[in-house]
This record gives sequence, structure tokens and C-alpha cells, in this order.
Amino acid sequence: KHGLLKTHNLSYQDSESLQAVFDKDNYANVFRAHPRLLVDTVVHFPLSVEEVTVTVSDERMWVRNHVEDEAERSRAMLTELCLASDEFDHFAVKAHHSITFCLKELRGLLAFAES
Repeated sequence: KHGLLKTHNLSYQDSESLQAVFDKDNYANVFRAHPRLLVDTVVHFPLSVEEVTVTVSDERMWVRNHVEDEAERSRAMLTELCLASDEFDHFAVKAHHSITFCLKELRGLLAFAES
């Protein structure tokens, strides 16, 4: 319009898709729940939290904000939620483990699962 030409330069990074190789029949722990259960759990974490750690025992699952080192832990606001096994559709624990997730990506995954 009016003889003006806009030029946009977009850069991109070429990447390859990675696929995890695993046998889901050999998992030690299995959990099934409606996505709403976990959405309602992670909503309690502030947007400033980058990672959450999920820890399981025989009867419970804990979700807490991940703090990397002990010096930060004393200054950080810690958030922890506990879910009982009866809140899940299926809750089977053979090994007590912890796994840390990027909270932003976990929220995106849960939003996708809920839709």
C-alpha cells in the first residue's frame, strides 16, 4: 500500500526429531488419572517456578518445586502438594522414584491431554 515494501528476515534452526526407545510394558511404576487432577495440582505453582519434581511412594505422589542446590533452598518459597493413591484411576508403584519436569512444558502437555 502506498508503494511501501516490507521485508521480513526470519532465521530458523534445522533440527531432527528424536524418538525415545523404551518398552512401556517393563515400567516399574504406572499411574493413570484424568488430566484435570494434574492440572488442578500444577495450578498452585507460581509462574516463576521453572521445574517441579514428582516423587512416588507406595500410597502417595508428591509434587514439589525443584530447587537445585541447598543454598537456594533456604531462601526459596517451597510449594508441595500430595496426592493420595485413591485419587488416581490406577496407581501401581514397584520402585520409589523421583522425576523432574519443566513446569511450562508439563502445563502444555496437560492442556493438550485435557482438550
